[in-house]
Amino acid sequence: METMNLRKHKKTTFREEARVFMPKKPSTTKPLRTAKPNIFNKIKQTTGGKSKRRTPIRIPKFSIYFFLVCLLLVVGYFSVIFINNLRNQEKEQAVTYVIGLENIPAYPDSTFIFQNSLDQDSVKNFLSNGDSAYRLPNNTNIDDTFEYYNEKLPALGWQFVQMVSMEAPDKEYGQYWTKANIGLRIYSKFRDVWYETITIPEAQSGLAERVKQSTDMEILLTDDESQDLLPDFPWILKVPKEYIISYKASAYDSTLQQVSITKIGTEEQLNLVPMDKAGTRALDYALNDYVKLLNSTSDERWGVINTYVISTNLGTAIRGIIGSNTEDREVAVITDSYNDIVYVLDSN
Repeated sequence: METMNLRKHKKTTFREEARVFMPKKPSTTKPLRTAKPNIFNKIKQTTGGKSKRRTPIRIPKFSIYFFLVCLLLVVGYFSVIFINNLRNQEKEQAVTYVIGLENIPAYPDSTFIFQNSLDQDSVKNFLSNGDSAYRLPNNTNIDDTFEYYNEKLPALGWQFVQMVSMEAPDKEYGQYWTKANIGLRIYSKFRDVWYETITIPEAQSGLAERVKQSTDMEILLTDDESQDLLPDFPWILKVPKEYIISYKASAYDSTLQQVSITKIGTEEQLNLVPMDKAGTRALDYALNDYVKLLNSTSDERWGVINTYVISTNLGTAIRGIIGSNTEDREVAVITDSYNDIVYVLDSN
């Protein structure tokens, strides 16, 4: 007879038998960074297990204002020093003097007009007469020049005489000075500043005698007792009896005549010479051709010193100065619109 096993077996569960223990992976989580103390942020300070909150530093408004005032004072101080240094540098710049005149300072940044023609005899003659001319810098006018010399010349021993306006009928325009036994005239011409050495009586009179002589000449030229040019000559001109009129064929075109008007007993002469066909070239070319003609018929060496454009009742013309090693002449180049011929008007 089989014996029954009455022993109670221990009950096992699937959960206990199936449990699997896996190794844990080491944690890679980085610890949080602790913020460093900052005077602009509130932080917690732990002391004795207790948390204490620190308040930011507060700067009084008075201190801020005081700091700003000090900063402005420092900036202003260094600005004054900088400006003074600039002024000192300007004073230390070498003073240039007017070419052809003695101890007359040139206006700052102005340039001698004939700088590139100093070797020409005409320029040397111009300077030897005590005359000079400078081109003013941009944005500068003759009034600025007058103010400059009002400040500089008295310190150099010059005495101001008078200022003659352009509207004065009996005096030459300009600023007049005297020193020792010489006079000086400063004036504007062609928008440049010109210097002229004159005598003390001329400075005191404002060159009134020169104006009178010019006026007398104009009256003489308009005198009723005058002679006309030839009827076939294209220009109408009244010539006083004191002048001799002569004609000859033009070197430019033998069919055209040039005229010379000479004052009796003097070397004063005016020449009206045809030189070119109107409208073919600029007027300066006609003047250059005239200078070449003078050089071919004279022992003197002539050259153009300067020219500038003018407006006449005949249209646009140019005016300028030509010179040799002994003299300078004023010239003009004008157009005969009736015959379309360009003429050079030359006067000594």
